[in-house]
Amino acid sequence: MAVVNPMGLIPLSESYGSAAAGQPVTAVTPNIGGDSVNLQGSYVFLRFQTTGTASVVTLDSVQLSNFGSDVNVTVTMGATQIQKVAVKTDNRFKQTAGNVGALNLSYTSVAGMSLEAEYLA
Repeated sequence: MAVVNPMGLIPLSESYGSAAAGQPVTAVTPNIGGDSVNLQGSYVFLRFQTTGTASVVTLDSVQLSNFGSDVNVTVTMGATQIQKVAVKTDNRFKQTAGNVGALNLSYTSVAGMSLEAEYLA
């Protein structure tokens, strides 16, 4: 299982002093054995892209949802598709063993897939 460290986004606001904005994003190739994304900031934003092979991404839930059950969340990707997921960094997805505090992801296929991860403080 590979560890993914999200990039911190710099939000534009009244206290942003530069005339330029934008941050380059580095995509990673997901690991067929799964990935652990470090949960930082208030939200982590995941972007999945497939370029030829469909895949189902599973986000490993470790606590009960507000519906009373511990249900893993899935993202069903078509063969050529981009999907984004915003994850609140509360305790629902934070692993309590292994990569403590990280979100574990698993995939049915990683052929032609990329993953980007950013967080907002």
